[in-house]
Amino acid sequence: MNSSNDTIRPNIVENPGFFMNHDTLIISWSVPQVAEDMDSASFYRVNINNTEDFFVAEKELIYQMTSSVIYNVKIYSYDDCGNQSDTFAIIDNIGPYISGF
Repeated sequence: MNSSNDTIRPNIVENPGFFMNHDTLIISWSVPQVAEDMDSASFYRVNINNTEDFFVAEKELIYQMTSSVIYNVKIYSYDDCGNQSDTFAIIDNIGPYISGF
């Protein structure tokens, strides 16, 4: 992480989406627009159901679903100084995955 005094927050990710394949949830998004200070997002935090956080450098997260659970996902962007986007992209009401189908 960069230790500069940068306080400009990165922009929100674009085009959030998902794909379900049996019990696997694939969450993806596009890189956000470059921020005012010309910094790009360098990593992301994917929050699932307000209980689990995953930090990833890629623009995708593969998640093992639990049967009969509905998922709500928030995606935050971060720059290399650790600044978090002001808001997040959201994908609501994914699922449920029904075991045996």
